[in-house]
Amino acid sequence: MPPVTPPTLPVSPSGPTPVVSVVIATYNRRPKLERVLAHLLQQTLPADQAEILIVDNSSTDDTGAWVASLPPGRQPALRYFVKDPNGPGSARNFGARHSRGEFVVFLDSDVLLDSQWLARAVGQLRGDPSLGLLGGKLLYAFAPDRVNAFGGVTGWIGLSWDAHEGEPDRGLDRPRDCLWVNSSAMIARRELFLEVGGFDETFFYGYEEADLGWRINLAGSRVGCSPDLVAHHDVDPATGTSDRQVVYHYCKNRLRTLIRNSSPGRLLACLPAYALYSIADLALRGPRGPKLAALRWNLASLPDTLRLRAGTQARRRAAPGAVERLISPRWFPAVPLNNQRRRPVPGFDAGAGAAGTGPGAADDRVGSPPGPATGA
Repeated sequence: MPPVTPPTLPVSPSGPTPVVSVVIATYNRRPKLERVLAHLLQQTLPADQAEILIVDNSSTDDTGAWVASLPPGRQPALRYFVKDPNGPGSARNFGARHSRGEFVVFLDSDVLLDSQWLARAVGQLRGDPSLGLLGGKLLYAFAPDRVNAFGGVTGWIGLSWDAHEGEPDRGLDRPRDCLWVNSSAMIARRELFLEVGGFDETFFYGYEEADLGWRINLAGSRVGCSPDLVAHHDVDPATGTSDRQVVYHYCKNRLRTLIRNSSPGRLLACLPAYALYSIADLALRGPRGPKLAALRWNLASLPDTLRLRAGTQARRRAAPGAVERLISPRWFPAVPLNNQRRRPVPGFDAGAGAAGTGPGAADDRVGSPPGPATGA
């Protein structure tokens, strides 16, 4: 692919330092990105207190031309970057490093924030210094009475899933502490995010938010989920099938997350159970090639993982047992994923959807991901 030159933007990064920086990682989603920006312009937080950083993973659509066509003098200030397509975690880290705000929001390019999201999120973080990372109630745009995520769950052997996924939006009216929150719409203290190392860029896709939230908890800051922060995820009802490379990344990332962040005692206790689960998973369910490739990656990367583990554990400030109490005793989610892109929402046909998004369509999370061949 030839190098992509970012267009010249009408707004420079000079001017007053913003309170919050909104980082949007995107890839070939220009129509959805346009809606996301329109919702950001409706935020009740004063426009001069925010900046928007679009980090484009080398889109091949008209994203760059569209950004270049935006009128000058717009607020919040907007900056646009193009980088190699190394996954959303890498793009978010890039945006955070180039941001100037006290707080950094990570927003997917298909998530629509309610108008008070930014103001409320900033207010909650300023009002509670113990909070380091905050998420909210993520609802489906196609079914706004159904929850996509309200916090994140990591089970006893290291599998992670979105809390309350697919459930009716009822009774979720109290804030709670979590091990992690969905990265589609989250806000962090910028300095803390950078201090703990940001997202692990080897992950490409999957488990990056579980790993980040776990590390922030270990560093002695809380990860919270607030029902007052409402956003809508503009995904298709069709579940579809996970691309083989996504299966590969999910499998490799969850083991690295488990090894990097678990306490010594917990790691010794759960690794044998994880090994038994992995053997059974290989024997009973495909695709086997990506899963074996993920295991080989973890074995080859073990020295690097142990190095990261040493740094994570050295920064541990949480009281003994405090983080472990956030880990669920469940081994598995109530509804298995079964190699789907997302779990079905009750009342919606899992195979229905827009053209090109049904069960046989290409996985929309995969552009040109790095990684080895994933076998048969």
